[in-house]
Amino acid sequence: MLLGDSYEHLGRLRSAREAFRQAAQLAGARGDVDLEHSAKTRDAALEPRLPRIEVRVAQPGPPGLLVTVNGIELPRGELNMPTAFDAGRYRVEARAPGYRPFSSDVQLSNDSSQAFGVHVVAIQLSPGEEALPGANRKALAGWVVGAGGALVLGAAISMLVALDKDGDSRAECGLAGGAPVDDENICTAKGASLRSEARTFAHLATAGTVLGVAGIGVGIGLYMTAGDNAAPESAGVRWSGSF
Repeated sequence: MLLGDSYEHLGRLRSAREAFRQAAQLAGARGDVDLEHSAKTRDAALEPRLPRIEVRVAQPGPPGLLVTVNGIELPRGELNMPTAFDAGRYRVEARAPGYRPFSSDVQLSNDSSQAFGVHVVAIQLSPGEEALPGANRKALAGWVVGAGGALVLGAAISMLVALDKDGDSRAECGLAGGAPVDDENICTAKGASLRSEARTFAHLATAGTVLGVAGIGVGIGLYMTAGDNAAPESAGVRWSGSF
């Protein structure tokens, strides 16, 4: 009873109500009728004064939905119904796999009777929202474009090496390489090795060019679809009557 009285004087009405309810249970268990009646009376007097938040979620909610108030999970049984809280500032957050996270701040006070309304937080999570915030997507786009550019640069270097080795092999093939006939396909062992290396670098240049160009395209796509972090979230807070 003293704890409940202290909470009430501090303006923590929900905590006071819970203390009075516990006092009533303890008094009833030991047969103290007067104290039990007093605790229940204090509890009933607080009920219409309690600030409340109603978190509304369309049913059925998305799979894996997690709703928290100041970081503490709000049980599913308390969704879509007014829930009492102590006066103060609260952050309501909701998240679910494949949906964009939502958050909203609510300020509760004990200034007036709460019987005329509750703070309603309407959560509307739209499927298909980007998994990464815009800033992160733009950063990722920069990395992807950079990697694609590096691949294209590496491909260009590989092509230069391939051309250089192919040019060196010509001195080891055909008549220049001592072949009895003018046939560029007849090469010394060194010439054959140079040509093999030239083909390998040419294949690397082709693969690098394809992957690099694709990476640059993907990076540009990520950047163009990153959006603006300042865009409003698809949710709102409003005041609703409850009689």
